[in-house]
Amino acid sequence: VNPWLYYGCLGKWVIQQQLFGPVVLDEWSPFSLGATVGSNNTGELSAIGETLIWIRDNHEATKQYTDVVIHYDSFYAAKSITGEFNGNKNKELYLNIRKIFQ
Repeated sequence: VNPWLYYGCLGKWVIQQQLFGPVVLDEWSPFSLGATVGSNNTGELSAIGETLIWIRDNHEATKQYTDVVIHYDSFYAAKSITGEFNGNKNKELYLNIRKIFQ
């Protein structure tokens, strides 16, 4: 899972981080977001979730920017996290990430 994270200020966009990591399936892991299977969709959801956590936890490094853009290639993941889609698959995972997003 490998999203690009851009920060923007006054119309200038700069790649600040390239984040990557596995889908964590161990429910007892402190890094678990709620994935129960390793799939393309859980990878996309986890990538956005981990990016949101990175932004939250690195606020001091990012507060100089007015906007943050996460480039994704899964409308399913993005719409699940924003609440536009409420399917039954991966529900625990996307609801956990939705809490981080809000």
